[in-house]
Amino acid sequence: MPGPTLAVMRTSPRDIKIRDLYIGVDGTEIGNVPYGETLEIPVTQGEHSLTATNRLFTKHATFTCEGDQRVEFEVANVASGCGGLLFVVVGMGPYKVDLKRV
Repeated sequence: MPGPTLAVMRTSPRDIKIRDLYIGVDGTEIGNVPYGETLEIPVTQGEHSLTATNRLFTKHATFTCEGDQRVEFEVANVASGCGGLLFVVVGMGPYKVDLKRV
């Protein structure tokens, strides 16, 4: 019998496509989601906490699943502030983790 699923997608065109992004659910690390991929995680019904970290920066979110619901989040390492220009010029710069429900 299928149950609720959490999908964490790393497909944003804003992603700088470097540095790992590790996903955790309810305090347990699930794994890394490489750029261009989606990590699908079966979860139980009820409220859960989601963590996305690149080991320097971390974002948290909470969500609730019911029935066979599929909850989707998009995660990315994104340039912060004027960092986009630095990435273009020198290939590095300040960035942060972005986590949003889709």
